[in-house]
Amino acid sequence: MENKRYEFKLIKLVRDEKDLTSIKETKLNILLVPVWTGANNIFFKENVMLNKNDIYTLNPSLEELFRNQKLNSNFFCIFDILNTGDVLPHGSIKKMGNIADTHLADLVSAELKGNNTWRLTRNLTKKCGSCIYRYLCPPISTFEIQSEDFGGCCVDI
Repeated sequence: MENKRYEFKLIKLVRDEKDLTSIKETKLNILLVPVWTGANNIFFKENVMLNKNDIYTLNPSLEELFRNQKLNSNFFCIFDILNTGDVLPHGSIKKMGNIADTHLADLVSAELKGNNTWRLTRNLTKKCGSCIYRYLCPPISTFEIQSEDFGGCCVDI
């Protein structure tokens, strides 16, 4: 074990400025994962949501631009299976069936027809639908769905 190299990733859940301050004091490479609590909207607006300068510095590939028009890559092809066996499309609270009695092909078909989250794109939302940046921005996130604030940016249109 002495001569072996191990790779690991440190992940820190960040809820507020205090969490950020404690990280800035370390020299470690840490992956920051913002956590929305419902009471930290100002923190999210200042540190997570995009502004025009952020959008201008994004450099999405053509593949990403085309993908952002048709599907949500944060959710696409992902199901959440609860401990009860209930199946939900990732990012949704809508139960689609139970893993014990529903075939995977039926779940996939139902999600593609129901369009719960896999194809939830910015052009389908009220705030982003007419924005010129809608395909440049990252796909809709779980935070936006849970907070019912579709528009992960601070750009006024």
